[in-house]
Formats: sequence, C-alpha cells, structure tokens
Amino acid sequence: MEKHSVVIPFLFLLVLALGPGLAAAQSPTCETVVRAPASLSGARSDYLRVAEIAGVVPVLPRGLMRASSLTLPRRCADAGADDAPGPWPTATASESRFAPAPARALTTLTSDYPRDRNNGALWAGRGAASSLEAGVTYRQGGFAVALAPVATYSENRAFTTVTTTREGFSPLAYPWHTATIDWPQRPGEDRVFALHPGQSYARFDGAALSVGVSTENLWIGPARRNPILMSNTAPGFPHLFAGTGAPVETGVGGFDAQLIVGALDESGYWDDDPDNDRRFLTAFSLVWLPRWVPGLQLGAARVYEERLEPGGLPLDRIALNLVDVPFVETVPGDRGNEISSLFARWVFPDAGFEAYGEWAREEDPESLRDLLEEPGYTQGYMLGAQQVLDGDRLWWRLWAELTHLGPSTPVIRGRVDAPYYTSTVVGQGHTHQGQLLGAWIGPGSDTQALGIDLFHPFGLVGLYGERVRYDAAAYYQVWSRFYAEARYDAEITGGARASLIAGAFELSAHVSWSERRDRNWVTLDGVNWEPFSEKNTVLDLVLGWSP
Repeated sequence: MEKHSVVIPFLFLLVLALGPGLAAAQSPTCETVVRAPASLSGARSDYLRVAEIAGVVPVLPRGLMRASSLTLPRRCADAGADDAPGPWPTATASESRFAPAPARALTTLTSDYPRDRNNGALWAGRGAASSLEAGVTYRQGGFAVALAPVATYSENRAFTTVTTTREGFSPLAYPWHTATIDWPQRPGEDRVFALHPGQSYARFDGAALSVGVSTENLWIGPARRNPILMSNTAPGFPHLFAGTGAPVETGVGGFDAQLIVGALDESGYWDDDPDNDRRFLTAFSLVWLPRWVPGLQLGAARVYEERLEPGGLPLDRIALNLVDVPFVETVPGDRGNEISSLFARWVFPDAGFEAYGEWAREEDPESLRDLLEEPGYTQGYMLGAQQVLDGDRLWWRLWAELTHLGPSTPVIRGRVDAPYYTSTVVGQGHTHQGQLLGAWIGPGSDTQALGIDLFHPFGLVGLYGERVRYDAAAYYQVWSRFYAEARYDAEITGGARASLIAGAFELSAHVSWSERRDRNWVTLDGVNWEPFSEKNTVLDLVLGWSP
C-alpha cells in the first residue's frame, strides 16, 4: 500500500479539478452580513463551515486565515437562510467605536496523559488546565485594534515520561528527535501559569488590501482538524501581515493572497544554548477561485523558518524568503527549514457536499530530476469530505478526514529521513514555545477520523471515532529492529460533543475516551515484551461570549 501513497493525493486533486457533472452547483447571491466565529475552530466555526456547504453563506477562501478576517461572509438571500438552524443574526451598525472582544473560558480535565490539540496557548497536560480570554476592540473606519490577552493555567500533574540523557538538552525534551524539535514531553514539573497577548491585533482594512500587526493564531488550508502547515495548537506569535481583504476578481477568477513575517520563541525545556533562541518565520498563501468552476478553490502555501543570528537578518533576505517559490530551491545560501503545500477544496451547495485535500513536502526537491524521480520524498497529505443533509430546521453532517505525515517510500527504501516538523538546521523545528505549529499529531504520525453531527436551532451534538499512529519515523529508526511491527505507538479514541448557542453565548462540552498502547515507548528497552497500555479520559468545557 505504501508504494502507491504518492498517487493518492494526485488522483484526489485531479478529481477535484476535472470532476464533470458537479460543476453546475452555483454560488448563491448574498446580501447581508452575518456574525463571524470567535475562533478558528469550535462550534461557531463549524456552523460557518456547514453553512457554506449548505449555501447559506458564500464559500470563503481557505488559505492563510485568522479569526479577525472571518467577518466578510454575507448571508445568502436565495438559500433559505431564514430556515437555517444556525445562529445567524444579521449584524447591525453601531455608533460605538469601542466594544468588548469575544470572551472565552476553556477548562480541560485529562485523566492519564496529555492531549493537547487546537487549543491555542493552553498546555492541556495531565490534570486540570484552563484558559481565560477577554479584551476590548476599537474601530474607526477601516482601522481596528483589539487587545485580547489570554491567561492560562495547567496543573501539569506527573505522568510516565522518558528521561532524555543527551548532553546539553533538558531531561524533558522529546527523546526521539531531541536535537531537531523543541517539543518537550512536559513543561517542567510544577504548575504552569502564563499570560499571552492572545488574539490581539492592529489592522487596517482597505478596499482591496489588509495590513497590520497581530499575535492571533493562524490556520492554513482547508483541513477541519489537522492542517499540515499551520494550526492553532500553539500560542499565536507576533507577526506583520499583508493580504487581500477579499478575493481580487480578475478575468480568470478571484485571487486571495496573504503574506506574514513573524518571530518564534523557544521553550524553556529544550537546550541549554541561549544564543539560538531567536527565529523568524515567513509564510504566504495564494488561493485561486476559477470563474468557470463555482465552489472550487486551488491554493499553494509555504512556511519558512530561519535562525536569527545576534546581528539580526538582512531585510533583503527576508524579502527573498517571502517570494520564494514552493517546492523549488531559489534562495541562495538557504539556512532554514521549509514546508510547502498544494491544496484544493470544492464545495457543491446544491448537493450539500464538499471535498478537500492538501499535499505537502517537508523538504524542497534538490532538482527537477529529484522531483520527477521521487516526488513522494518527505511528502505528507490530508484528505477530507463532508456531506450536509437538510432536515426540518436541522442539518445532519457526515464527515471524514485523514492525515498522513509518516515516512515516505523513499525513506523506507533507505533515503535519509526528514520527519515532519523537525529540522537539523533550525533545531527547534516547526514549533513555538514548545508547542506544534502544524498538525497536533506531530512528526511521523498518521490519523483517520470520521463522525456525525446534528446542527439544530440551539446548537449541535455529535459523535466521532479516531485512530492515530504516532511518530512512525522514530519507531522505524529506533525500535523496529527489535520489535518488527509489533510495538507501534497507536491510539484509538471515541468522543461525543454538544454545544448550546443562545445569541452571543455558547456553552460547549466535549468528552473523549482513548486507549493508547506504547505511548512514547516508555517501557521499551529492546528486550522487554510486556504490553503497555493506558486509558485516557478527556473533558473539555467551553463558555464563550461573542458580542
């Protein structure tokens, strides 16, 4: 099966680009502004996504996104919006320039081992963990400012870890890629209190261009759960941004483009070298919405990180990194880590269906010949689909998504591995403050998930199942010689969630039950064959207010 892995994403993208008979789905006509979600994931974000599929709001370009940019969708006058089950009040003009920012309190209770995913600055370690976000916004014309800090607390109770013994690194550093990723197993042995700038920004939105400075979380691509390049699992980082405020219409369709330059921090639980703590990040995304195929989006994105030397980085080098072409080595003297991706999304409002996918490479091809001979080297891909069924003021959603970041066929055949989110050049890898910037499953991992949700006038309820195999790259490098295929780090999870949304208020609960075998291979020594299994229960509670 592995030898065909590179074919899967290409076939998927080809189907998206050529699928006949489905292109008749038309984009609805839209008139009035609707409430935007308060975050990049969660109940309100799910409502917006499903409303796009159902034709209640127009389809947004899913390139490089931030919550403050999701204020553009308009309710569709000819799509039965009045009968839609979601919380879709029409936005009204206000003479007040000051307003409260969205407020959100999250509490996570974890029984046996950490389960940290798409929760921003919060570290969801074992025990109780909480975050509280609130603030104020000011708007004058096209200028807007938000101060929305977030305070976090983690009980950070002890659990079984592997002690890292490599000289110069913390004992809590991730043991299997110690020198190539700043991803500690645990942020110290004490309770953790922190204050972050959160979803704060200062921005100007013109007729065709948005520019600003921000510490908001970012999300790249059409994935619902595991975007490969950028998710909201880590805290937001300070960055400058510029991009189109709405897709720019041309003769061949609309284009959405976004650029950012940001700064990343190291955690306190990686290495002992204070001179390598500073890094900068550049990223861009470009999404094309072809005029001949309604609902189709084709995009490309690139994220590049480089260590900042004591003297800083020349502006011309930052400019070169911003305009570098994905999958091509064009920056002379390249000293950083890059992940590039191609992605697609096709939404059919008439059928209530969407398909989406992403194909990425952790390393650029060394040459055109290298790309042609082994396009699957360091590849990752994500595939997903959603079907929305209309009921009597109800929406049913069936969904499935898989993500593959495991070793590719050239690696299995002997080519040097380059696991996702790790780097031999920028040792912290694709992280910020010790948390992953990309998919929460982490380097060398794979996941498949499917579920069903019911959206009703007061919120939603849903069930899902998920399987994850963690860091197969490390398993092949360290343990497969002793245990063959018998001791992968694998987890299976079942979960349920419910959300009550009443006007500006939201109350959500999510509970999951997991069984994980050989987590981080904490009991393996090359001789021991005793099974090691853990069961984990996680409860997430969210109280939100979106004024």
